[in-house]
Amino acid sequence: MGIRLVGAGGPIFTREGGGWPPMSTDAAGKISDLRVELRTEDGSQLVASVQSTNFGFYLLPLKDAPWDVYPVAAQVRVLLDGNVL
Repeated sequence: MGIRLVGAGGPIFTREGGGWPPMSTDAAGKISDLRVELRTEDGSQLVASVQSTNFGFYLLPLKDAPWDVYPVAAQVRVLLDGNVL
């Protein structure tokens, strides 16, 4: 499953001097990597989790998902330094 995060004003990442890799920044300007989690509908089971610096794109593998049929209800959580945003 693919997820792309964007901010209200545009991309969530910066590239100092066109550098690589692009980095995500929070409201205080702190540079950090974001983590995206996919959980079951009630949030009790973590299905997939990924941390990426790839322009706000997150690919979550579903190979170990507990579901046999799609679509399903689920939770997507975005974390910064381990805290849910």
